[in-house]
Amino acid sequence: MTEAQQALDFGRTMDAASPSQRSKGGPTDPKTFSYKIWKWHRMDLFDPVRPVSSFIVPTSVLLCVRVLFLLYGIIVHVYTWVQASRSPLGFWSWAQYFTDMTYFGLIVYFGVISFHTLIYFRGVENWTLDKWHWGFNLALWYLYESAVAFHPVVVAVFWTVLAPSVWSSQAAYWNNLSKHGLELLFIYVDVILNRWDHLMFTHIPLILVIVLLWMFWSWIFTATHPGMWTYPFMDYHKTSNVVYYLALPVAFVISFIVGKYLHLAKERLATKLGLARRFQRVVPKEEKTPDHQLAEMSVPPMAASV
Repeated sequence: MTEAQQALDFGRTMDAASPSQRSKGGPTDPKTFSYKIWKWHRMDLFDPVRPVSSFIVPTSVLLCVRVLFLLYGIIVHVYTWVQASRSPLGFWSWAQYFTDMTYFGLIVYFGVISFHTLIYFRGVENWTLDKWHWGFNLALWYLYESAVAFHPVVVAVFWTVLAPSVWSSQAAYWNNLSKHGLELLFIYVDVILNRWDHLMFTHIPLILVIVLLWMFWSWIFTATHPGMWTYPFMDYHKTSNVVYYLALPVAFVISFIVGKYLHLAKERLATKLGLARRFQRVVPKEEKTPDHQLAEMSVPPMAASV
């Protein structure tokens, strides 16, 4: 059986499954706290075949692209670790930078998703993502959403505020270009190739909590290293810098929303081209959300027979 036939058979199996079956391991008792968390995060909409498949390329190509991005990211981050170990502040000084923390998160995402893509490529009978506890799938979902939301803002802030002060050498130029340019290219290539279809509004609060925790972490660094700020605009003693504290959370939310509707537009385009029906889930009418309704608009009749 070819890869395409295996994927199609698995997609049909998922189509016939109920929401609880599509997100295996989810709690079933509505009275439990875990069920409320599961439902709040809309894990009933999590389709395990989508993160590891593509509308436009075979799984083998998607896997190669992701592994390539992973290997390059590891090289960049190892360089960051080496530079940090030579710093007077010590090895863990890299963790004070939001750029490096989010870049590390991106590497983790590509590592995990490459593993699952490899297992899926080897055959759906070995498939793992639909067998994992829903908590692990939720963590993967957040890794993906945070990459989509964080990195456009990181790149924008770097090139508008910080760039002139970091071109100390060719190595620094390569390092900063990798973490403030190429990583955004990697993310959007993955967005175009993959079949993730949902960035959930209910996930925004935790995205902002992550930003807030990093801010606290940067303040702890300053408290232990008087006079040193992770970024110049973090110095809250300067009245003008308050704008950054207000603008950054808003920018992350806007970036998240842009990413969300980019995915909906991708889903709608795939539907118009007759690509989405091969794996499209059958969602009960009572379970449908505005996201589903938008994605299902203008479905060509011929797609229903795929």
